[in-house]
Formats: sequence, structure tokens, C-alpha cells
Amino acid sequence: MGLQLSGVRISAAGKAVPPKGWVCPRRTLSEHLLLYVRKGTGTLQAGEQTLALRGSHLCLIRAGTPHLLGADSGRVLEHWYLHFVLLDAHGAALAPEALRLPEAVVLPARRATEREFLRCVLCAGEQGCVSAAGMLASFFTVLEQVLQEGTGAAGGEGAASLQGRGTQARRSAQVMEAVELMMRHVSDDLSMEEIAAQVGMSASHFEKVFRRFTGTTPYTYYLGVKMERAKALMAASNRRLSDIAIELGFSSLHHFSRAFKQYEGELPSRYAARVRPPRPKGSGRAPQDANL
Repeated sequence: MGLQLSGVRISAAGKAVPPKGWVCPRRTLSEHLLLYVRKGTGTLQAGEQTLALRGSHLCLIRAGTPHLLGADSGRVLEHWYLHFVLLDAHGAALAPEALRLPEAVVLPARRATEREFLRCVLCAGEQGCVSAAGMLASFFTVLEQVLQEGTGAAGGEGAASLQGRGTQARRSAQVMEAVELMMRHVSDDLSMEEIAAQVGMSASHFEKVFRRFTGTTPYTYYLGVKMERAKALMAASNRRLSDIAIELGFSSLHHFSRAFKQYEGELPSRYAARVRPPRPKGSGRAPQDANL
């Protein structure tokens, strides 16, 4: 699937209903795993730990941790799962050591966390704007509970400080609302002050909270939304780059090209040449915006 968000990349998500007595062979994943047991009982062996599993348990398994997952004899172990990587402000994967993630955590999920996790899995399978925003907020809400309650660590250390205590639900909703605003206004040029006011925060507090949730600034995230829309427009049509720049709220083609190269690592004209659909025979050359 490879759905990409600033702050987290989800590579796999779904529901598994294996047969009774099923055992997954011991494996070591290159990504972190969040797993929610919907029904049944079983055992998780992770590193040196052996942990009992039952319905409503939520598990976190750190990337690089050898683990074995299996159902008890004659029982099913229906579960939902997310494979993920946390990203820094530049979109690079954060090392587990830098986040101080434990090898494995198992804890009973709150009812609200269960709903957030299932929502996150469902959103991860979709590509809509609202799904992406909902996924962002739901994911970090779930991760926060695992890290704070599962490890007993106080907020403010490592990944456990991704969200503030007590106000996490409200802040989660505010970040989600901000992302949805950016996506609805992808053709405009909203200032961060305007977005902050819309979600009920001061500009400085908004930037701090948004960065904590997503790993990047709201301006960089908004620019990324515009660039992803630009890439989709290039792949779907033969429109001039100058028209795409105007549609996305850029003041000039030069400004758009500079932002695109910084985001994607190449000029939009080169990207468009690679992804644009072939033009019908006899329709002439594709419109060009040379060297931009």
C-alpha cells in the first residue's frame, strides 16, 4: 500500500482471521508492528519475553525484535494489524533506538483506543483526504496509550512525549481538523495563522502541537499536500505546469518549480515527462514549460 504521511508511513494494514491453533513462524520485521486482538487467546514471544494475549489486547512490537505469535490450541486469534515506520521532519525513518521504543508491550485497550485503532486500519486502506487526516490523528492517539500505559513512562521522554497528557484527544482532533483544512484549501494559500485560528490555537502553540503529532511543521505539511496534488495532476493529464501552479495557489511558475524541486528532488518538467500519459497520435506535442 505504501500510504505516506508526514510523521508516519504505513506499509501494511488489515484484518487476519487465521485457523484455530495457528502459529506464525518466528520472524524479525524491519518495521514496527501494532496489533489489536479482536477475539481469542494466544501467546506472543518477543525477545526474551513471553506474553499472554486475549481479546481487546493491544500490542506493540519494535522493529528488529524477533517474535513468534500464535493462538492457543483449539482457539482462534482474530487480530487487526499495522506495520509502520515513524518519520522525522525530512521524511526519513527514525531509528527505534532514537525513539526508546520497548521491544514489546501488551496491554488491555480502552474502548476509545480500540475504536481509534480500527478506524486507523480502515483509513489506511483508503486514499481519500479525510482518510489521511483521520489516520494521522487516530494513529498517534493509539501509539500514545501504548507508550504511556504500557511502559509506565512519564510523558516527555522519547516517543512517549509525542502527545501531551490529558489533552491528547482534543489536540488530536485539532491536528486532524488542520490537516483537513489544508486538503480542502489545496488551491488556496492559507497562512499558518489562519489555520491556527480556525482550529482554536495561537500560531506558536499550533506549530508546536502540529510538529509534535506529525514530525514536521504545518507549513511543510501544507506544502507537501500541494506537491502531492501537483504530482497527481501531472500523472493524470497533459496540462501546462503554469496552469497547475496557478491552480495550487502559487504566485508564479518559478515559485512552484522551486518548491517542487525542494520537495521531490527534481524539476517538475522532468517529473512530468516521466509520468504524463501518452498523447493521442496526431494531437501534437505536449504543452511545455521548458526547464521548470
